[in-house]
Amino acid sequence: MIYFENVSKIYDGESHPVVNNVSFFVRKGEILTLLGSSGAGKTTLLKMVNRLCEPSQGQVTLDGRAVHTFDPIELRRQIGYVSQNIGLFPHMTVEDNITLVLRLQKKNKKSRKKRADELLELVDLNPRDYATRFPDELSGGEQQRVSVAKALAADPEYLLMDEPFAALDPIIRDELQTELLRLNTALNKTILFVTHDINEALRLSNTIGIMHKGKLEQIGTRAELLQSPANAFVKSFMATALTARNED
Repeated sequence: MIYFENVSKIYDGESHPVVNNVSFFVRKGEILTLLGSSGAGKTTLLKMVNRLCEPSQGQVTLDGRAVHTFDPIELRRQIGYVSQNIGLFPHMTVEDNITLVLRLQKKNKKSRKKRADELLELVDLNPRDYATRFPDELSGGEQQRVSVAKALAADPEYLLMDEPFAALDPIIRDELQTELLRLNTALNKTILFVTHDINEALRLSNTIGIMHKGKLEQIGTRAELLQSPANAFVKSFMATALTARNED
């Protein structure tokens, strides 16, 4: 379980917190989505899990252990991370990108290749066709599939996903959302997902946290957010977002 306890973050030189006294938890095997506009604090919260960002107060724990007690490098090798920027090394083949963390863990070449082939098949890319390609030879959707495979290489229990499909066209985004749901059914990972897209949040998660100006306005199921909004902001946010969704 990932647990945020009274977490706040104020960046140096800023007078207002980007995250303001936030508490919630992500259950084992759950996809929990943080939903909100740009600047709401979603990505800052996500990066606190793998110590890319440190809280100013409060703490984050993984299965009861505070993340600040982990070595940051070892922690990040244990947590899958997928972002909108994809993060593949252009000078490395698909196979080498996927197995980078395994090479750092001193796994032998045979086991690395076997794992890369397994993961490519898992994300619906034929290893014979893709293992030796370079990132610039792939489409955006294919690159993001490789990025997901890379995040899964060391079989992490946790996945952090920061608007991973935002830059893709709607058809490819839909395919990858379907792929993520299929993968999580098969692998049962604990996933913290960040998006500003209500369609994506409603499709991927039963539990959604609404963020606004650093505050967690409400966290609950889709039905709770729609039928019992905690305040006027959540009510207006959901109504506006759903109206835009229906117009699309």
